[in-house]
Amino acid sequence: MSHDPDSKNAALGSFKGSAIVLISGNSGPDVIQKALNILSEYNLKIVDQQSINMAGRLIAAVQIEFDPAHADAIERELLSTMKPFGLDIALEVL
Repeated sequence: MSHDPDSKNAALGSFKGSAIVLISGNSGPDVIQKALNILSEYNLKIVDQQSINMAGRLIAAVQIEFDPAHADAIERELLSTMKPFGLDIALEVL
């Protein structure tokens, strides 16, 4: 079996939809990294990310390209992991 270095890039081009993941709540160490670690477990592409930390509060958005069939699973996992840190999560399919 040969290894095709372009196979991963070809797979990345096959996403069917995009979404914005919104994160808000208490700011803390590595909050964004925790969310990105969860997202990295899924077959998706992070297109952009922006965040604001102000007065101990965080507002962040991560734009992803992904298979929309996985939207509920991604949102549930983010919610269950991030809620204990005082964060709210919303995933909006675009």
